[in-house]
Amino acid sequence: MLAGFAVLLGAMPVFGQKAEKVPAPLVVTLDTVALKELGVLEGPVLDQAIQAGMQAAGANYVIKRAIVLASKSDADITPQVIALMNRQTPSATPKAFAPLLVLVDMAAVKKLSGKDSDTVTAAITAWMKKDEDESNLVLDRPALRTSTTEMEDITLDILNPLRGMHASGESEPKDPRILLLSELALMQKSKAGQDIARQEQALVEPIKAELMGRAEVLRKRGEELQAILSKLPNDEKRTRVEAFRAQELALRKEAEAKDQEIRNADRQARNAIEIALMPILPQIMRARGANFVLDADAFAAAPPDSDVTDVVAEKLDAKLIAVPVKLESHP
Repeated sequence: MLAGFAVLLGAMPVFGQKAEKVPAPLVVTLDTVALKELGVLEGPVLDQAIQAGMQAAGANYVIKRAIVLASKSDADITPQVIALMNRQTPSATPKAFAPLLVLVDMAAVKKLSGKDSDTVTAAITAWMKKDEDESNLVLDRPALRTSTTEMEDITLDILNPLRGMHASGESEPKDPRILLLSELALMQKSKAGQDIARQEQALVEPIKAELMGRAEVLRKRGEELQAILSKLPNDEKRTRVEAFRAQELALRKEAEAKDQEIRNADRQARNAIEIALMPILPQIMRARGANFVLDADAFAAAPPDSDVTDVVAEKLDAKLIAVPVKLESHP
């Protein structure tokens, strides 16, 4: 959700001349959804199998297949990871490849075209097959945090044909140097994120207690009504049931409205963090020789030095430690 990042006064050692440059990525993919469906649990055994699969493929990044919309390279190590976890000899290991990325906003294409996921995926795959430039990997756009390099976005190239329109113009794919950022970890580690969480908990708990108390009262009324319904005339029975259902609906709508108020307050608080963070990532990217920051949660494995979440959190702490969370009721 975080779109930008803020700069702090004063440089940290990592940003000095000795800052290590980001290595060129060599990637493979991993189907974490399939692993979960097979009952594979996260932990040291899985981590060791992934590391072994990476090493065998010559990779330094493992991208979760969920964000890979199309690829010209068949470099999935899921079968090898499963074999290693079962202490079996893996089949031939795929070779890692250097990604040349393009983006598609999958959700936008589905919404604006009215097509389902399978249809959109087929259109992306067809585009990839006929694409004549060097791009070889299509990622879902939300995985991109920020970039100092113009990134080819083929959303319109996919959307327009699905809507019976001509495709847009094309740009050059860019050779990536990748850093990673976890929004979830940033909110947990930064003082501003922790402050938001404390305030939201303080807001939620009394609202939750009050609504649950009223729901319990309503439940008991329902039991009492159920006990006497058979003794009531039909007209009175219908009137009482309708009145009770109206009370249930009103409470449910009130709970939904409170939930939306809290979500809106959370969004506004996070926007304050976004504004405070905006200038910082370009500084880190220049120091590390990177041109892309992607969502860390979209990767199953990556070089430890590629994750800049801790650095961003520390710099944010020097800039912003508290953010007000305010509920705004709407009639």
